[in-house]
Amino acid sequence: MIKTDLPLGGGGGGGSPSPSNEIHLQGVFDGGGSAITNNSITYLRGPNYSSTITAWSIIVDTGTITIDVLKIANTDGGTLPVASITAAATPSIAAGNQHYSTILTGWTIANLALDVFAFKVTAISGATKASITIFCSVP
Repeated sequence: MIKTDLPLGGGGGGGSPSPSNEIHLQGVFDGGGSAITNNSITYLRGPNYSSTITAWSIIVDTGTITIDVLKIANTDGGTLPVASITAAATPSIAAGNQHYSTILTGWTIANLALDVFAFKVTAISGATKASITIFCSVP
């Protein structure tokens, strides 16, 4: 399951996002009662406007997980994302069940309208359910 939470309020007619709005790009991994497998991947198309990544969060039922974030510019009929945007600061959780961070050192944080994102599990131990949320501000 993949979910994009679009802004609820709106400045300017037609539900357009206002500068104070935040959007959430979310990838969900569910092993269906079994452990999530390494290299599991899910895809998501971003919203139809530009945004800037401001933070990330991971929630996991048990165990540990590292989830890389990949992105490619929108091209109809184009390829899927293969390039990481996280540099050496890949989102992970090693203790507890949730982690939130605004440390984005080395990340490519600018998003264009309709960019395609991928969330890829790169390390896993014991987790059967996990989600990653990327928080973005709308200019």
